[in-house]
Amino acid sequence: MQTMPDIKLTPEELETLRLNYFEYGGESHITKGTRKNTAFKIFKELDKEDLTKERNENKLQKIILLYNKSKLKYNTRPLSTISVNGEFKGYELSYDSNDQPLLLATLTREEKIKYLHKCKDILLHFESFDIIYGDIKSDNILINTKDGKIKFCDMDNIQIGQYQMDEIDSPLCQFIEDYGKIDEKAHSYMHNLLTLNELDKDNVSLTFSYMLHNLRTTSHVDFFSPEESEIIMETLNPTANYTGKYLIDYINSKKR
Repeated sequence: MQTMPDIKLTPEELETLRLNYFEYGGESHITKGTRKNTAFKIFKELDKEDLTKERNENKLQKIILLYNKSKLKYNTRPLSTISVNGEFKGYELSYDSNDQPLLLATLTREEKIKYLHKCKDILLHFESFDIIYGDIKSDNILINTKDGKIKFCDMDNIQIGQYQMDEIDSPLCQFIEDYGKIDEKAHSYMHNLLTLNELDKDNVSLTFSYMLHNLRTTSHVDFFSPEESEIIMETLNPTANYTGKYLIDYINSKKR
């Protein structure tokens, strides 16, 4: 396996980067890279109990595996690791300033259906490389404003080979509780939540927690017909024999 280049920083240089971020998430800051069309993802200094050697090693090994999958497409590509005094602190990744998250895109219903289908195809592509992507949501899906191409970011939050996801969010917690493990069916489950959030016909902005509460306490979803709700209930309530049906396939076949 090919090893990755490593960008060595001093503690002071790392802190300067953290203070000059242009995007941030639950566990990282995104800053401009030192090369053209690159960015740095710098992990936050979280509680000491979160900064374990095991956590860092898990992230590092996944980044190295991604770096070596040269035929993998539709993702922000890791380019170099970033270290301070030999300790893994983040990584350099490919960056296109024309990319914007699906969260901010102004799209018609038909355009959303097209992009949601493309997301499904990308997830199946990831599966062919033994990758389960762990954070399917509209701010991690990037659409290029020039050519319309789509890619996923936040690629360190994956399950690949023996290396597990670092962070488990609420939808995945529910999936594991009901289904018992994380495998490729987690993709369809999370994609279905995203689909319902993007395409509910009343254009109501619903949170995942609200949707899950509604689905688990009623016999159907208020803004869909009972027949449609039966399909939705099946795709959003995983059990031990969950089929992994994609809701988007059903929605595309319906005339609205």
